Amino acid sequence: TFVELENDPRCKGIKFVTFFNQGDLIQGSIDNLLDTALWGGLFAIVVLFAFLRQWKMTLLIAACIPFTLLLTVTTTYFAGRSLNLLSLMGLMLAVGMVVDNAIVVVESIDARRQQGDGVQTAAVKGTTDIGLAITLSTLTTMVVFLPIILMSGDADFSFFMSELGMPVVWALGISLLVALFFTPLTTTVIQNTKASVEPPWVTWLSNRYRNSLQWFLSNRTDALMLLISLVFVTMVVPVQAVGCNQASEGNLDDFGIRYKVSADASYYDRLNVIETIDAYVEENKERWGVRTWRARMRDTSQRGSTTVYLAEREDGMLQRDDVIDDAKENLPQIAGVELGIGWGGSGGPPINQIEIFLHGEDTLTLERLGNSVQRVINAIPGVVGAIPEMEAEGGREIRLSVDRDSASRHGISPQQIGRTVGFALRASALPEFHEGNKDIDVVARFRLDDRKDLSRLLDFPMFSPTTMKVVPLRTVTNTDYAQGISSIHRENRITSYPITVDLEDGLSKEQAWSTMERALREMQFPEGYTWSKSWSQEQDREEDDARNMALLLSVIFVFLIMGVLFESFLLPMSIITTVPMAFLGVYWMLFLTDTSFDTMSGVGLVILVGVVVNNGIVYIDLVTRLRESGTDRLTALIEGGTRRLRPILMTALTTIFGLVPMTIGDASFVGMPYAPLGRVVVGGLATGTLLTLFLLPFLYTILDDMRGTSRRWLAHLIGQNTTSEVAK
Repeated sequence: TFVELENDPRCKGIKFVTFFNQGDLIQGSIDNLLDTALWGGLFAIVVLFAFLRQWKMTLLIAACIPFTLLLTVTTTYFAGRSLNLLSLMGLMLAVGMVVDNAIVVVESIDARRQQGDGVQTAAVKGTTDIGLAITLSTLTTMVVFLPIILMSGDADFSFFMSELGMPVVWALGISLLVALFFTPLTTTVIQNTKASVEPPWVTWLSNRYRNSLQWFLSNRTDALMLLISLVFVTMVVPVQAVGCNQASEGNLDDFGIRYKVSADASYYDRLNVIETIDAYVEENKERWGVRTWRARMRDTSQRGSTTVYLAEREDGMLQRDDVIDDAKENLPQIAGVELGIGWGGSGGPPINQIEIFLHGEDTLTLERLGNSVQRVINAIPGVVGAIPEMEAEGGREIRLSVDRDSASRHGISPQQIGRTVGFALRASALPEFHEGNKDIDVVARFRLDDRKDLSRLLDFPMFSPTTMKVVPLRTVTNTDYAQGISSIHRENRITSYPITVDLEDGLSKEQAWSTMERALREMQFPEGYTWSKSWSQEQDREEDDARNMALLLSVIFVFLIMGVLFESFLLPMSIITTVPMAFLGVYWMLFLTDTSFDTMSGVGLVILVGVVVNNGIVYIDLVTRLRESGTDRLTALIEGGTRRLRPILMTALTTIFGLVPMTIGDASFVGMPYAPLGRVVVGGLATGTLLTLFLLPFLYTILDDMRGTSRRWLAHLIGQNTTSEVAK
């Protein structure tokens, strides 16, 4: 289209440049998404083969990925939904998760084969042994999305989770059916008559784990001190360092140079400012890697901006943060012009900024205070730029202010002056004129000749009750020329003056607000004038509370599902503790990768709640069955951990390596990077897996001791009551 326009004779000499093309951004997101899913699936297959060392069984389990995803897409179609970036992201997340159930089933069947069962018998009994456990563990992952989708007070986040979560829910449900029915059938066809043999390194790892777990359970005091130390160090180091950032800068590649001219600046003065900024950008075009830029400034406004669009960053080029710092430090000095740097805002996700409101009665006083606040905030480290939101001023206006001394001497009130000026300029309605069946509106006002001439308005006579004479309007008023404003903000019937503050990438709003709050408290505000956060920040806090409540409900649902499996209150408690423990890994991962906790991180946290308990469920389920068969507690924990070590590592590592491309890649959702989501799940799942193997047995013994103690106390109390009744 641009080529056709440039070739049009009517557009001769005009060059057309694409400032922002959302289509390219979406296509790039889809391509990155597909590449990430492909590499994630490949990594998952490599992990499977490393543990199984059998191509047939590896391909059997790996076949669950395309088969499950195909049925998930079919379900999406019949559910009336469409494939979009969010649903594709959900499918990408499911790549490493849909093989978990098949891994556990194949491992259980293989264990039966090693015990001497036949092919078909092992398939039936192996699946039966683990069927209920993997069903409920799958439900724990599926159920975490329901409170977020249905109960969250944040409508945007609920929609986000619905579009992303439903494909995950369907994929996991289908993978469960595949694992329970198709996988056992397939093992009877392709598996060899002999049971599989563990690779030597897996046997070595199992022996080391058995010895380590035995020491861990035999030295519970040392284990408790180790756990407390880990929690303490995490609370002191990464929890304090990781910031929370609702907005993500994504892949935005622009910034803005803002300028404010004096109210008396002419058209040519404004043009000179724009040309000076143009020359400044042109001078640094090659060094900054500028693709193009544009300037905008209305002839009636004091404010304007030049948006600079950067080319795609390559090796050796300055990064955008460095470009902004350089542009901010070397801005040209223009007499009578205020210059600053801010975000360009060419589209994409919300930029990192906060808003401050100044409150008071007089708009002019608020404007002067705003200029002072702006200078203070601009000096704060991490602030890109601060600018009043009232930058769309009105035109030049004539202001009449009451001369209080003169008006008092002549006995004329400000209300009389206001009504006179209002009548002169706006007119007053008179009773309707009736003519036959017609009603005609009648207004009274000055003639046009009198209204368009200021001197005639100022000569309008006003009666003075004090002197009993007529005096002109100019006698009791002062005339001033000033720049008007386009609107007046009022909150709770008080005039407000908003100031928008652009923050550097990675700086959390909480950290920025804490610094700005200290700076504002040190300023001296006139009596009756104050400042506050914007309503959007309070809304963000309320939405965070709603999401946290929904997340808590998700944890409760997971707990209830585990209670159905174990028919116990204390045993699910030992598993559910892996959730907060996994959060330790989340913070360490975000801390080590210098990542802020943003919306994508929140999505990963929701997924983590359902995923991290899966391994614990199948582990404790085996321990429970071993104890029911007569095995003592310590032996059951060690034997159960050793037998579940390989499937736990396989399910965890397939999910982790399936998300590695997302974690280290630059894939994004319309400019919003996926990396924080992948890092949260990878860090939390890695820590959760380690804690499942060591901390979970430790907590199991403590809670089991508590259960035994409570039963003995209860039996003792019942025995005492029975003895008392017999004595009576």
